Amino acid sequence: MNIVLFDSLKDVNRIDCKDRRYSHIVSVLGKRIGDEFKCGVINKGKGMGKIVSLDSSALEFEYSQSECTDNEVIKLIVILGAVRPICLKRIVRAAAECGVYKIILTLPQLAEKSYLLSDYVKTEWRQTAIDGAEQSGNTSLLEFEVIKDLTSAIQKAEADILDKYHTTPSKIILDNKTEFYKKDVSLLQNESIKMPSVVAIGSERGWIDEERDLFTKRGFVPKKISSRILRTETAFITSLFPFLN
Repeated sequence: MNIVLFDSLKDVNRIDCKDRRYSHIVSVLGKRIGDEFKCGVINKGKGMGKIVSLDSSALEFEYSQSECTDNEVIKLIVILGAVRPICLKRIVRAAAECGVYKIILTLPQLAEKSYLLSDYVKTEWRQTAIDGAEQSGNTSLLEFEVIKDLTSAIQKAEADILDKYHTTPSKIILDNKTEFYKKDVSLLQNESIKMPSVVAIGSERGWIDEERDLFTKRGFVPKKISSRILRTETAFITSLFPFLN
C-alpha cells in the first residue's frame, strides 16, 4: 500500500497489533519511533503520521493533514452485470485503484441470482475498495450499490451523474453483437469520449436482446473492446484505459 487509510483520525491515534495496518507499518515499511508514514482519512484528506510510541501490542502516532481530498475520481459509473464473487473482487480492486467513481451491480436475465447473496457483495467489497485506494495512494473510496432491476440501475446511474456533475453523461454499452445493432460496432479505444460517462458491462453470459433494446432506447451507444469474446473482468479492466488520466 502507498498510503494507510482510516475512517477517521485524531491528533493522536492508536493501532492495535492485530490490525493489518500495524503489520504493514512495522514489518513492511520498517517504521520505528520518530519515523513518518503517509496516511489519510477516507474521502477527506491525507498527510503524514509520526510514530510516538511502539511496542509489540500497539503503536501510537500523531497525524498532520496536508491535503484535502479533491477530484481524485474518474467521472465514470459502471453498470455491471452480476458475476462470481471471485471475479467481482478483481473488478472492485481494479476500479478502486483506477479511481472509478461508482459501480452499480445489477441482475441481467442471464446472470446467476445467487451471486448477489454472497458475503462479498453484502460487506466484504469495501475492504477490497480500501486496498485499491491504498495501492493508488489516494483517499477517495469507490462507491458500490446493488440494484437488481436493470431499468432502475440505469436510471440511478443517470441521476447520480446529474446530481454529482450537473450534466448528462455519455452512455456506452459494451457489446459486439453486430447482428442486433445491424452495423459493425466500433472500438471503444478509438473513440473520443465525453465525460462524465456511464458504461454498461454484462455478466459472464452477456446481455439478451431485450436488454440491448432497453439500453439503446435510453441512449446508450454500443462499443466493443475487440472482436474477441472477453471475460467480464478482462472487459472491465480494458474498458478503463480510455478514461484514465
